[in-house]
Amino acid sequence: MISEKLLSASSVAKLLDTSERSIWRWVSAGRIIKPIRLGAGTTRWRQSEIMKWIDAGCPAADEYERTR
Repeated sequence: MISEKLLSASSVAKLLDTSERSIWRWVSAGRIIKPIRLGAGTTRWRQSEIMKWIDAGCPAADEYERTR
């Protein structure tokens, strides 16, 4: 079974060359795709989805969802 790599907010921030705080601000503002909530205090993004979002030009989350 091949499992999907999940990225923490810190990993996403490094990938986008920004701060982890900016990632959470972007989530609140709808500027980045929504993460997956795995449990209390555990939130991750699918690496494949983040890469697709980046390839699409980092559109607002709602715009990205409409084009999927």
